Amino acid sequence: MSGIDLPFTANTPYANTIPVRLEPLFPGDQELERRIKSLIRWNALAMVVRANREEHNIGGHISTYASAATLYEVGFNHFFRARTPEFEGDTIYFQGHAAPGIYARAFMEGRISAQQLENFPSRAEAGRRLVPPIRIPG
Repeated sequence: MSGIDLPFTANTPYANTIPVRLEPLFPGDQELERRIKSLIRWNALAMVVRANREEHNIGGHISTYASAATLYEVGFNHFFRARTPEFEGDTIYFQGHAAPGIYARAFMEGRISAQQLENFPSRAEAGRRLVPPIRIPG
């Protein structure tokens, strides 16, 4: 028999080596960040629903962003670094189907206009472009 050894267990031998008493507190305001994430997910959903009126088969975009929203938001809020005179900034690849959430966030931050947001989804063959690549503000 090939494959996994039986009996299979999904549990790993991982053990947290940092005692709970030494774990740092969350560095932000969890309630505020949750609220922002909720607003972004709502705006992303609205973008997809609106785009589906013109072009069908966009539904996967919202599920991709929704399932990874917490990871993206923790990254934006606490890890991704902007360009500075001394640092070129982080280069981040976002899975394409997560675009509604990324652009919804850029809109809420005032980095893209309502008109640019309304152009979602962008199709190069149709001769329109959504927005320039998003950069982390510095």
